[in-house]
Amino acid sequence: MGTIYEYCLCFQNSDKKITPRAYKSCCWNLKRNPGSAPGVTFEASRIKQNKNSRQSPALSSCRYFYLILIFRQRDVKKCSHSEHRFSASFELLDIKLGDLIHKPVRALSRGLLLLQIMNREGPISVQDLAWKSGLNRTTVYRLLETLEADGFIQPGALSSNLWHLKMGVKSLSEGYDHRDWVTQIGAPVLGKLLKQVVWPTDIAVFDGTGMVIRETTHKFSPLSLHRNMIGVRWPVLSSSLGRAFFCFSSEQTQRSILRVLKASDDPADRVARDESYVANLVKITRERGYAQSVDETSAGISSIARPVFYREQIVASINLVFFTSAMNTSTAAAKYLEDMKAAVAELEEKLIESSVVFRQQLETSAV
Repeated sequence: MGTIYEYCLCFQNSDKKITPRAYKSCCWNLKRNPGSAPGVTFEASRIKQNKNSRQSPALSSCRYFYLILIFRQRDVKKCSHSEHRFSASFELLDIKLGDLIHKPVRALSRGLLLLQIMNREGPISVQDLAWKSGLNRTTVYRLLETLEADGFIQPGALSSNLWHLKMGVKSLSEGYDHRDWVTQIGAPVLGKLLKQVVWPTDIAVFDGTGMVIRETTHKFSPLSLHRNMIGVRWPVLSSSLGRAFFCFSSEQTQRSILRVLKASDDPADRVARDESYVANLVKITRERGYAQSVDETSAGISSIARPVFYREQIVASINLVFFTSAMNTSTAAAKYLEDMKAAVAELEEKLIESSVVFRQQLETSAV
């Protein structure tokens, strides 16, 4: 039958495709287990994926992983040029996914856990931290000393045994604002909407000068020509996303946006100086109940959009994108506007359910 050997192939998951065939151009490092036969180098092209092996979802975000190759030794022959050397032929029996090379850093997770507890409970003693975290006091002391050295916490006064958060903790969330909160909640809503309308949809927020797409289903829709839409910026007054945000905003918000657009050097913002155009755009859009754009942001592309409110404050807008040759905006509204309204209502409801955190994000951004 021949002796069975197991070998380990270790390589980097650079493109997150868990198939040996995707790494034919890579140099694989073959490591033999203790007690196995002499090491043999195998070309990646000779290794075929086992039909019974399945991709592990957990590997999609891993940087490193390895494959276990199971071989059977078929025969051993003496080399013709040396009687002390042997060559062996092997038969590849199976390929299995091995355990992840890297594991979560437990110390980091524990430190973050302590910060979460202190954020929730306020000033707290080591004994209470140990009890609430489930860690022993020695571990808690070491973590607290590390967090103190990094400027995130500080001990109490001489007469107090309580530990406090410091201003350094705010640096952990300064890059995260209400716009991230909207898109985080909105992502599953867009996913659900995609199943109903098939056409791609986007969520965009106003960043001070234009509308920036923060979440999209373009990469999942079979009717999309564009896959990488995250971060794409559209002008306020010529895109459906921008028009929905602007036209359904309060008059005070509209005046603030217009001041910015009038001072802009972008040719797309020049229309903001035409007061009659802007007033007519607001009037028609509000009467229609949705914003629209036809061949204005991209040739051959149209879209309709609805605003998203948190209570009475507009925070984002959602659009539906389609080919101008496929239908006009009236037909699109007749077919899909109710689905869009339902998606907006679901998103607004989720924002209210998360009102405590979301209100804090809005207040922080306002300051």
